[in-house]
Amino acid sequence: MKIKEQFQKDSKALYSIGLLYVAKKDHVRALDFFKKAIEVEPDKAELFYQYGHTLLDATLQQRKGRYGLKSSELSQLKEAEAYFSKAIEFLESTERKSELVDSLINRSVARAVLDNLEGALKDINKAADIDKSSSAVYANRGRLNRLNKEIGKAITDFERAIELGSNKDEILPLLLSCFLEQPNPKTKEAIAVINKLYSERQIKRSSIAREFLVECHALEKNFQEAEAIIKELYEQYGRRPRIILAEAHLR
Repeated sequence: MKIKEQFQKDSKALYSIGLLYVAKKDHVRALDFFKKAIEVEPDKAELFYQYGHTLLDATLQQRKGRYGLKSSELSQLKEAEAYFSKAIEFLESTERKSELVDSLINRSVARAVLDNLEGALKDINKAADIDKSSSAVYANRGRLNRLNKEIGKAITDFERAIELGSNKDEILPLLLSCFLEQPNPKTKEAIAVINKLYSERQIKRSSIAREFLVECHALEKNFQEAEAIIKELYEQYGRRPRIILAEAHLR
């Protein structure tokens, strides 16, 4: 896109055009416009944040479904981390606490993918100190504590994230993995968590909750109960891949 002369020094216009390209999932052009906006106003925290966020999102999408980082992705993540650091530098001297928390969460994600778990935890703990009511903070800290083998802390964080409004169906697999992905799976505790978070009616409406109930019952060798749930799931949803995977626990 050729920028009209009157917009070339208008950071708001450049930023808005960048957001339009983000909506179109054209990250390359979006980043170009955010960088132009930064050149015009190099002291705007939101410009550095948006550049870092867009670059981080694009990089994570590139590596979705595979492990490891290409050298280009490694460079992109380090660049995103640097832009978040600049945004944080500007925001720390202001009262814009929600933006500071968002920047800390995003830098924490970048650092975790870069295998800097210590730095990631430092960021997310700082975010938690600033805002104790953010479900995103607790959900992300739960993930980091789980990676760090701090299972008790991870459970507490995931439960707190749900209490504060995180989507139960998104957090449940992470929370239950803390009980089930152990040498001696804690199935009774996992079932208790499901029953605590979901009413009987909600369980009937949740595929994900029942899929985990199948796994728990299978691990307890309660195959009759597990098979009954699988039958209900097939009748309600058909042969979804996740349901087929749940059934594999019975074999």
